[in-house]
Amino acid sequence: MCLPALEAEAGHTGNYGMFTKAAMNSGGGVHKLMNSNATTKDRFEFWEKVMQDCGCKNVAELRAIGAEKLFVILLKTEIQMATASQTGIRRLQASRR
Repeated sequence: MCLPALEAEAGHTGNYGMFTKAAMNSGGGVHKLMNSNATTKDRFEFWEKVMQDCGCKNVAELRAIGAEKLFVILLKTEIQMATASQTGIRRLQASRR
């Protein structure tokens, strides 16, 4: 996870300290969000939206939600943002015709 609050808390951002009793891999994930060349700061908007969609006001609340809920919301947020991005691209293309 790339959140400004995690960066402020630990001096860096990522999954550090977010999970206990979980198996995780560092590096690439199972979908294209995790396999991009974007910087952590480039990802802040997405993860802030995930946190908002989870109903969390801060990192402590995000840490308290279950993994299943987080994963479901992560996927929904990714779809919403991808759809919004594609809509914007289509509008831009149409305006150039």
